[in-house]
Amino acid sequence: MCLKTGVATSFGASRPDSIAACEKMGDAFGALARFSGIVLKTSSLHMKVIDTVASTAEAAYATNEKGKILAWNKAAEQLLGHEEVRVLGKPCYEILAGKDPFGNRYCDKNCSLINMARRGEPIHNFELLVRNSQSEIIRVDVSVVCLPSRAHSELTFLHVLKPFESKKEAKEVREPVSQARDPSAQLSRRELEVLRLLADGTSTKKIAEVLFISVETVRNHIKHVARKLQAHSRSEAIARARRKGLL
Repeated sequence: MCLKTGVATSFGASRPDSIAACEKMGDAFGALARFSGIVLKTSSLHMKVIDTVASTAEAAYATNEKGKILAWNKAAEQLLGHEEVRVLGKPCYEILAGKDPFGNRYCDKNCSLINMARRGEPIHNFELLVRNSQSEIIRVDVSVVCLPSRAHSELTFLHVLKPFESKKEAKEVREPVSQARDPSAQLSRRELEVLRLLADGTSTKKIAEVLFISVETVRNHIKHVARKLQAHSRSEAIARARRKGLL
Protein backbone atom coordinates (compact mmCIF):
# COMPACT_ATOMS: atom_id res chain seq x y z
CA MET A 1 0.00 0.00 0.00
CA CYS A 2 1.36 3.41 -0.95
CA LEU A 3 1.14 5.75 2.04
CA LYS A 4 1.25 8.82 -0.22
CA THR A 5 -1.63 7.88 -2.49
CA GLY A 6 -3.41 5.04 -0.73
CA VAL A 7 -2.96 2.89 -3.85
CA ALA A 8 -1.84 -0.73 -3.56
CA THR A 9 1.52 -1.55 -5.15
CA SER A 10 2.71 -4.87 -6.59
CA PHE A 11 4.00 -7.44 -4.04
CA GLY A 12 6.74 -8.40 -6.42
CA ALA A 13 8.13 -4.90 -6.85
CA SER A 14 11.33 -3.94 -5.09
CA ARG A 15 11.22 -1.12 -2.55
CA PRO A 16 12.88 1.46 -4.86
CA ASP A 17 10.53 0.51 -7.70
CA SER A 18 7.52 0.72 -5.38
CA ILE A 19 8.58 4.16 -4.16
CA ALA A 20 9.10 5.36 -7.73
CA ALA A 21 5.71 4.02 -8.76
CA CYS A 22 4.15 5.67 -5.74
CA GLU A 23 5.68 9.03 -6.57
CA LYS A 24 4.55 8.79 -10.19
CA MET A 25 1.04 7.94 -9.04
CA GLY A 26 1.12 10.83 -6.62
CA ASP A 27 2.15 13.17 -9.42
CA ALA A 28 -0.72 11.83 -11.54
CA PHE A 29 -3.25 12.45 -8.76
CA GLY A 30 -1.83 15.94 -8.27
CA ALA A 31 -2.13 16.68 -11.96
CA LEU A 32 -5.72 15.41 -11.96
CA ALA A 33 -6.56 17.60 -8.98
CA ARG A 34 -5.06 20.64 -10.68
CA PHE A 35 -6.94 19.82 -13.91
CA SER A 36 -10.21 19.49 -11.97
CA GLY A 37 -9.58 22.92 -10.46
CA ILE A 38 -9.13 24.42 -13.91
CA VAL A 39 -12.35 22.78 -15.09
CA LEU A 40 -14.26 24.23 -12.16
CA LYS A 41 -12.82 27.71 -12.69
CA THR A 42 -13.56 27.58 -16.43
CA SER A 43 -17.10 26.41 -15.75
CA SER A 44 -17.60 29.26 -13.28
CA LEU A 45 -16.28 31.77 -15.81
CA HIS A 46 -18.52 30.29 -18.50
CA MET A 47 -21.61 30.74 -16.32
CA LYS A 48 -20.65 34.35 -15.59
CA VAL A 49 -20.25 35.00 -19.32
CA ILE A 50 -23.66 33.47 -20.04
CA ASP A 51 -25.27 35.60 -17.32
CA THR A 52 -23.54 38.74 -18.63
CA VAL A 53 -24.67 38.13 -22.21
CA ALA A 54 -28.23 37.33 -21.13
CA SER A 55 -28.50 40.52 -19.04
CA THR A 56 -27.18 42.79 -21.81
CA ALA A 57 -29.91 44.96 -23.37
CA GLU A 58 -28.08 45.29 -26.70
CA ALA A 59 -27.54 42.38 -29.08
CA ALA A 60 -24.64 40.41 -27.61
CA TYR A 61 -22.88 37.09 -27.85
CA ALA A 62 -19.73 35.46 -26.46
CA THR A 63 -17.09 33.30 -28.12
CA ASN A 64 -14.07 31.32 -26.98
CA GLU A 65 -10.54 31.61 -28.37
CA LYS A 66 -11.50 29.33 -31.28
CA GLY A 67 -14.36 31.60 -32.31
CA LYS A 68 -17.05 29.14 -31.14
CA ILE A 69 -20.20 30.78 -29.83
CA LEU A 70 -20.72 30.19 -26.08
CA ALA A 71 -23.73 32.46 -25.44
CA TRP A 72 -26.25 34.37 -27.57
CA ASN A 73 -28.93 36.65 -26.10
CA LYS A 74 -32.51 37.48 -27.09
CA ALA A 75 -31.54 40.87 -28.53
CA ALA A 76 -29.11 39.11 -30.89
CA GLU A 77 -31.93 36.79 -31.94
CA GLN A 78 -34.13 39.80 -32.72
CA LEU A 79 -31.41 41.69 -34.58
CA LEU A 80 -30.04 38.81 -36.65
CA GLY A 81 -32.88 36.30 -36.65
CA HIS A 82 -30.76 33.36 -35.49
CA GLU A 83 -32.09 31.41 -32.50
CA GLU A 84 -29.64 30.61 -29.72
CA VAL A 85 -30.03 26.83 -30.08
CA ARG A 86 -28.99 27.06 -33.75
CA VAL A 87 -25.77 29.01 -33.19
CA LEU A 88 -24.28 27.67 -29.94
CA GLY A 89 -21.02 25.84 -30.55
CA LYS A 90 -20.72 27.12 -34.11
CA PRO A 91 -17.96 29.48 -35.36
CA CYS A 92 -19.16 33.08 -35.29
CA TYR A 93 -17.58 33.76 -38.69
CA GLU A 94 -19.89 31.18 -40.25
CA ILE A 95 -22.99 32.72 -38.67
CA LEU A 96 -22.22 36.42 -39.25
CA ALA A 97 -20.07 36.23 -42.41
CA GLY A 98 -18.81 39.68 -41.42
CA LYS A 99 -17.34 42.10 -43.95
CA ASP A 100 -15.85 45.57 -43.56
CA PRO A 101 -17.80 48.66 -44.81
CA PHE A 102 -16.12 48.24 -48.23
CA GLY A 103 -17.36 44.68 -48.63
CA ASN A 104 -14.06 42.93 -47.92
CA ARG A 105 -14.14 39.71 -45.87
CA TYR A 106 -13.39 40.48 -42.20
CA CYS A 107 -14.61 37.50 -40.21
CA ASP A 108 -12.64 34.33 -40.86
CA LYS A 109 -11.19 31.27 -39.13
CA ASN A 110 -7.97 33.17 -38.47
CA CYS A 111 -9.64 35.93 -36.41
CA SER A 112 -7.64 39.14 -36.18
CA LEU A 113 -9.34 40.06 -32.89
CA ILE A 114 -8.14 36.87 -31.23
CA ASN A 115 -4.62 37.49 -32.49
CA MET A 116 -4.73 41.09 -31.20
CA ALA A 117 -5.89 39.90 -27.77
CA ARG A 118 -3.10 37.34 -27.57
CA ARG A 119 -0.58 40.07 -28.34
CA GLY A 120 -2.10 42.24 -25.62
CA GLU A 121 -3.30 44.88 -28.10
CA PRO A 122 -6.47 46.91 -27.36
CA ILE A 123 -9.55 46.18 -29.50
CA HIS A 124 -11.32 49.39 -30.53
CA ASN A 125 -14.94 49.68 -31.71
CA PHE A 126 -15.47 49.08 -35.41
CA GLU A 127 -18.17 48.88 -38.09
CA LEU A 128 -19.15 45.58 -39.66
CA LEU A 129 -21.53 44.32 -42.33
CA VAL A 130 -23.14 41.12 -41.03
CA ARG A 131 -25.59 38.63 -42.50
CA ASN A 132 -28.88 37.85 -40.79
CA SER A 133 -30.90 34.62 -41.00
CA GLN A 134 -32.58 35.87 -44.19
CA SER A 135 -29.18 36.50 -45.81
CA GLU A 136 -29.80 40.24 -45.61
CA ILE A 137 -26.87 42.52 -44.86
CA ILE A 138 -27.04 44.65 -41.70
CA ARG A 139 -24.52 47.33 -40.77
CA VAL A 140 -23.59 47.32 -37.09
CA ASP A 141 -21.22 48.96 -34.63
CA VAL A 142 -19.23 46.30 -32.80
CA SER A 143 -17.68 46.53 -29.33
CA VAL A 144 -15.54 43.66 -28.07
CA VAL A 145 -14.38 42.94 -24.52
CA CYS A 146 -11.73 40.26 -23.93
CA LEU A 147 -12.13 38.26 -20.73
CA PRO A 148 -8.92 36.33 -19.98
CA SER A 149 -9.13 33.34 -17.63
CA ARG A 150 -6.50 32.21 -15.14
CA ALA A 151 -4.99 30.11 -17.91
CA HIS A 152 -3.58 32.75 -20.26
CA SER A 153 -4.27 30.66 -23.36
CA GLU A 154 -7.99 30.58 -22.63
CA LEU A 155 -9.77 33.72 -23.76
CA THR A 156 -13.45 34.59 -23.86
CA PHE A 157 -14.77 37.43 -26.03
CA LEU A 158 -17.94 39.41 -25.37
CA HIS A 159 -19.32 41.05 -28.55
CA VAL A 160 -21.96 43.80 -28.42
CA LEU A 161 -23.70 44.78 -31.67
CA LYS A 162 -25.61 48.02 -32.26
CA PRO A 163 -27.39 48.92 -35.52
CA PHE A 164 -25.23 51.49 -37.27
CA GLU A 165 -26.34 55.11 -37.27
CA SER A 166 -23.94 57.71 -38.62
CA LYS A 167 -23.50 61.03 -36.85
CA LYS A 168 -25.03 62.74 -39.86
CA GLU A 169 -28.08 60.47 -39.79
CA ALA A 170 -28.51 60.88 -36.04
CA LYS A 171 -28.50 64.64 -36.47
CA GLU A 172 -31.00 64.47 -39.31
CA VAL A 173 -33.42 62.48 -37.16
CA ARG A 174 -33.53 65.41 -34.74
CA GLU A 175 -33.21 68.30 -37.19
CA PRO A 176 -34.87 69.05 -40.55
CA VAL A 177 -32.61 68.61 -43.58
CA SER A 178 -33.81 71.86 -45.01
CA GLN A 179 -35.21 75.13 -43.75
CA ALA A 180 -37.25 75.82 -46.91
CA ARG A 181 -40.68 77.36 -46.58
CA ASP A 182 -42.44 74.20 -47.76
CA PRO A 183 -42.80 72.05 -44.60
CA SER A 184 -42.60 68.88 -46.69
CA ALA A 185 -39.05 69.84 -47.67
CA GLN A 186 -38.12 69.64 -43.99
CA LEU A 187 -38.69 65.89 -43.70
CA SER A 188 -35.66 64.22 -42.15
CA ARG A 189 -34.08 61.15 -43.70
CA ARG A 190 -35.63 58.94 -41.04
CA GLU A 191 -39.07 60.46 -41.63
CA LEU A 192 -38.69 59.80 -45.37
CA GLU A 193 -37.74 56.19 -44.61
CA VAL A 194 -40.86 55.79 -42.46
CA LEU A 195 -43.00 57.47 -45.14
CA ARG A 196 -41.70 55.16 -47.89
CA LEU A 197 -42.29 52.08 -45.77
CA LEU A 198 -45.82 53.30 -45.04
CA ALA A 199 -46.42 53.79 -48.75
CA ASP A 200 -45.34 50.15 -49.30
CA GLY A 201 -48.05 49.04 -46.88
CA THR A 202 -45.67 48.19 -44.04
CA SER A 203 -47.23 48.05 -40.58
CA THR A 204 -46.05 50.22 -37.69
CA LYS A 205 -44.64 47.21 -35.87
CA LYS A 206 -42.76 45.99 -38.95
CA ILE A 207 -41.32 49.48 -39.57
CA ALA A 208 -39.98 49.46 -36.02
CA GLU A 209 -38.31 46.09 -36.64
CA VAL A 210 -36.83 47.14 -39.99
CA LEU A 211 -35.41 50.42 -38.66
CA PHE A 212 -34.49 48.99 -35.22
CA ILE A 213 -36.46 51.63 -33.34
CA SER A 214 -39.41 51.41 -30.98
CA VAL A 215 -43.04 51.38 -32.11
CA GLU A 216 -43.60 54.62 -30.19
CA THR A 217 -40.76 56.29 -32.11
CA VAL A 218 -42.33 55.17 -35.40
CA ARG A 219 -45.66 56.70 -34.36
CA ASN A 220 -43.94 59.98 -33.50
CA HIS A 221 -42.27 60.02 -36.92
CA ILE A 222 -45.64 59.42 -38.59
CA LYS A 223 -47.18 62.33 -36.64
CA HIS A 224 -44.33 64.62 -37.72
CA VAL A 225 -44.70 63.51 -41.35
CA ALA A 226 -48.45 64.16 -41.30
CA ARG A 227 -47.98 67.60 -39.72
CA LYS A 228 -45.29 68.65 -42.21
CA LEU A 229 -47.37 67.41 -45.15
CA GLN A 230 -50.48 69.04 -43.64
CA ALA A 231 -52.29 65.72 -43.81
CA HIS A 232 -54.94 64.35 -41.46
CA SER A 233 -54.36 60.64 -42.07
CA ARG A 234 -51.68 58.25 -43.21
CA SER A 235 -53.31 57.72 -46.60
CA GLU A 236 -53.57 61.48 -47.14
CA ALA A 237 -49.91 61.90 -46.16
CA ILE A 238 -48.90 59.23 -48.69
CA ALA A 239 -51.03 60.86 -51.42
CA ARG A 240 -49.56 64.33 -50.74
CA ALA A 241 -46.05 62.88 -50.69
CA ARG A 242 -46.61 61.31 -54.12
CA ARG A 243 -47.90 64.60 -55.56
CA LYS A 244 -44.79 66.36 -54.24
CA GLY A 245 -42.49 63.76 -55.74
CA LEU A 246 -41.27 62.48 -52.38
CA LEU A 247 -42.18 58.89 -53.25
